[in-house]
Amino acid sequence: MACGTPDDTGDTALDDPDTTDPDTTDPDTTEVDTDGPAPMDCTVSAWSAWSECSEECDGGSRQRDRTITQAAENGGACPDLTEAETCNTQDCTTPNTVRIVEYDGGAFSKITSDVWMHNTTTERVAMDQFDTDATTVFLYDGVSQNYYLNLDAQSIRTSGGASTSTSFFANMDSAQGAVINGFSATRAPYATGDFVMLESGGWTEHNTSGSYTFDELRRDLWSVYLQRTGGGALVRIDYYTSEILVTRNGQSETLLYPLLDPNTYTPGAWSVRQVEHSQGSFTHTDGLSWVEDAPDGAHFFTETQRDADAIWLTDSSRDVVVELAIADGEINVGGAGGNNRFLYSIDSTW
Repeated sequence: MACGTPDDTGDTALDDPDTTDPDTTDPDTTEVDTDGPAPMDCTVSAWSAWSECSEECDGGSRQRDRTITQAAENGGACPDLTEAETCNTQDCTTPNTVRIVEYDGGAFSKITSDVWMHNTTTERVAMDQFDTDATTVFLYDGVSQNYYLNLDAQSIRTSGGASTSTSFFANMDSAQGAVINGFSATRAPYATGDFVMLESGGWTEHNTSGSYTFDELRRDLWSVYLQRTGGGALVRIDYYTSEILVTRNGQSETLLYPLLDPNTYTPGAWSVRQVEHSQGSFTHTDGLSWVEDAPDGAHFFTETQRDADAIWLTDSSRDVVVELAIADGEINVGGAGGNNRFLYSIDSTW
């Protein structure tokens, strides 16, 4: 055998495929176990009803939800559980949707579906809305004057008596759907209640402790000044500093509640002064007094209780108790002993 030759054939171990180290095998050729359980996506419920729109006009948003009824397994996926969309995109400044018309020295504020308040520094007059057309809201002061709020011309005109001619009253500063100052204010919400202006020109405060009546003393650009009926505490609602302040027994004015934004905050049943249904309406007229406009005539009620979700009214002459279930969107009726039954669905609230 010649020196340096490993064997007679001349082959080496590197040339022999059978002697290849198994650890150097191509990893792509390694088998993978695929016998594990397959992913399973979750299952979900049907969509809920849409929530109320966040705005009455000029565009708001609403959402609906669904829930998981069976969880995903083995890495499966779930679809979105919340969906949102735009709603109430109509212009707030049409005659049918406008709520506030301001001018230099005062404002007209809509407080129910057919009643406006004309507020100035010295007077508060309730006015009936008797018509609208494509450009104008028509109001009557109940005595002799008609007012014409023309949104296109941005002007306010009046006529009196049987006269068909109109005269200029004021130019509009703004026409919109929101409370922005002392002249146009009709409510003042806070965390646990609300001050609400009524058709009588007085105010009622509702909160977790009860209901209280106030007389309006005056207004200016930023504030509304109230006094507890019967000569009690003085309350100033300051829409500029967002504070509700009180003066008791001639002492210094102190903070009563932080004022929440009346444009965006909706404190449930606290602020409701009218409830409309398919056959008529219930309207808060003054103090604790309500009147029902029904197919068989007018019925009179006393408010006995209120919370964030509902208002309870009693007509003792007929032994009738009515629950205005604002949160549930329905009106229920029963006797003094209970046993409520459904009466109407609520169409709208003011």
